Amino acid sequence: MLKVGFDLQKYFELNLDPSSKTVTVTLPEPEILSHEVYPKIEKLDIGWMREVKNVDFNKNFNLLRKEFRREALESDIMDKAKVQAVEIMELMLGPMISSISRDYKLNVRFKNLNPTESDEEYFDNYSRETLDSQQNSGNE
Repeated sequence: MLKVGFDLQKYFELNLDPSSKTVTVTLPEPEILSHEVYPKIEKLDIGWMREVKNVDFNKNFNLLRKEFRREALESDIMDKAKVQAVEIMELMLGPMISSISRDYKLNVRFKNLNPTESDEEYFDNYSRETLDSQQNSGNE
């Protein structure tokens, strides 16, 4: 099982901008937080395993884990994590922001903590309007 999320100990920022009436939450980019480890097989002398010869199960399990991780990173799992983060931030902070003023909007950003030389520090910005428009354009 692969668990993707946000390590808030690495970065978390909350800014209130009265001039633009925006509350901005900045999170780190999502990352793989854990990858369940398959059981190690140490004894082949029990049950049907006695019949198996010259097979390094642990090596094959590790290859399978690497392939599973690669496939997960190539999928849209990181984007899904961002969408869920925006939804959770809205659920947690939405009522508090509304109590400040109905005019305030929540903006969630994701900060690249390991930029390459070519892309410096970049942010992906998400808001409810952004997510709604992406979902509507995908349904057409």
